[in-house]
Amino acid sequence: MLRHSIPSQRHLQQRKPDAVRGPGSVVSTAHRSGHGNNPSRNPRPLNAPGGFTLLEVLVSLAILGVALTATSQLVSRGVQAGLRQDAETTAALLCRSKMDEVLAGIEPLHAMTAARLADQPDWVWSLEILPLTSDELQLVTITFERRSASTVPGQSNGYALTRAVRPASLASRLGGAR
Repeated sequence: MLRHSIPSQRHLQQRKPDAVRGPGSVVSTAHRSGHGNNPSRNPRPLNAPGGFTLLEVLVSLAILGVALTATSQLVSRGVQAGLRQDAETTAALLCRSKMDEVLAGIEPLHAMTAARLADQPDWVWSLEILPLTSDELQLVTITFERRSASTVPGQSNGYALTRAVRPASLASRLGGAR
């Protein structure tokens, strides 16, 4: 019975390589299972530290910087397009409103340039009357333009609305005054 409790010399010789490595040594699982001789399955040496190299970090930061720059430019252009569209919509609504005032007789039908609105100080409007070849019709053009410190030079922030009207029909609606 004592014989089974004491390890044999042969068993000690098989365990000796583990004792030579020491308790803190790193041995891969592939090596222990017998697959450690295949270099394609275990490309990293056993004592190589994990992580990224400095070159990999710099390349990834450069890619990230380019992507963020492109994204910020797209956002900036989107905001500018939205502001430009908002200004054009406002100008179109102001033109329609002023044209309705002229056709209803609230605003006199005579040429006017660079008039400001009381409730919209950034916008100026003008009214132009052009006679057509026929004496019965005139072209009435109302133009609104935005003039403020935020206006970009060379960028159009205006809108024009043109209608053909009969001055005689306007005069009859206004009670004979022309």
